[in-house]
Amino acid sequence: MITINLLPSAQTRPVSLYTAAVGQLMAAGREALQANAFIERAQQILEKLPEATPFAARIQGFIARLTDLSSDDSYSPEAAEALLKRLRHRDADLSLIPGCEHLEPIGHGGFSTVYRGLDLETGGLVAVKVGQLVQVDEDKKRILTLDTLRRVFDEEWNALSRIDSPRVVKPIRRGVTDRGKPYIVTEYLPGGTVSQWARLREACGLFDMRTTFYMAMQMVEAVAASHASGIVHGDIKLSQFLLTAKDAPKLADFNLSTSAGADSERARRNWSGTPGRRSVETKESPRKDVYGLGVALYELFTGKELERPKDRADLKASLGNLYRLLSVVQEIRPPSEARPERRIHKGIDRILLKALKPAPGDRYPNAAAMLEDLRKLERLLNRRRSKRDADA
Repeated sequence: MITINLLPSAQTRPVSLYTAAVGQLMAAGREALQANAFIERAQQILEKLPEATPFAARIQGFIARLTDLSSDDSYSPEAAEALLKRLRHRDADLSLIPGCEHLEPIGHGGFSTVYRGLDLETGGLVAVKVGQLVQVDEDKKRILTLDTLRRVFDEEWNALSRIDSPRVVKPIRRGVTDRGKPYIVTEYLPGGTVSQWARLREACGLFDMRTTFYMAMQMVEAVAASHASGIVHGDIKLSQFLLTAKDAPKLADFNLSTSAGADSERARRNWSGTPGRRSVETKESPRKDVYGLGVALYELFTGKELERPKDRADLKASLGNLYRLLSVVQEIRPPSEARPERRIHKGIDRILLKALKPAPGDRYPNAAAMLEDLRKLERLLNRRRSKRDADA
């Protein structure tokens, strides 16, 4: 007979409670109990877990599976043991990251999963990005080895470590799990993404030119800080900017970043960022990020995705010649024309259309040059606002 002893205290960690609960379930399983008795024991153990503990849902799922086995007379100690093993090994990578107590997944990327966790040293929340092996759906063939995945995470860590800016997420530490998967721990930002922020304001009809303008400036400041450190982000889009509790954006997700001109894992593997948000040239340059900023800010000001070429045949036919490819790109409607009711300033049109020039040499050379034009526009708008206030 097992003893139910999972009473939590203020210092008890949820992961410790979960580990203890699974251990007691394993002990119950070793007693080869009948299904009903096992389910009763599991429910007793579940009652000792705080309801708010994310791990409690896993125990609930285990009980549901046991109940299903019992209902169709397919229960056996061996079947219960198989369920327990899956329960015990779920998120095994996370339980082995030193100094963190992991709560729940909050996002997925191309070859990583991001978790929100508790930093045991500071008591604060952190974000933990854990590498995952990418597979192709058709044949389940792995296209990323662990060595390659580690190099990608090394490059991301090196990029984050080189950039000292309040506009970029702060790295805390990195490591490798006992299964060989790399991870990076960074500060946790609770405000969601700028993409979510913009969609919510669009849905509620809350567009405000001044608020949007300052959000855009802070985003460009973040990319400018990256460029000042010699880093090309490589995948600029609204969802890469995370928000603090006060809605201040910080640039994140540098897994496609590289030093300008460097032989990066990204360049070697020809990973070129999110389709529709990257420029077509292949040379690593800050001008690629400028184009990404143009796309992101166009969506921020208009609430609409930038229109892409619709005729795939024209694009395919033009792939052999870069300038013919550029020539089939549709003309971009200025933001002020795309959403006239928002009364977007013509200066925004000029800045964004320059950032979106097809030929790299016609764009801003880097985000700092783009930021300077935004600051000039800011001074102009402030003078006009002051004059209106004085006349009133």
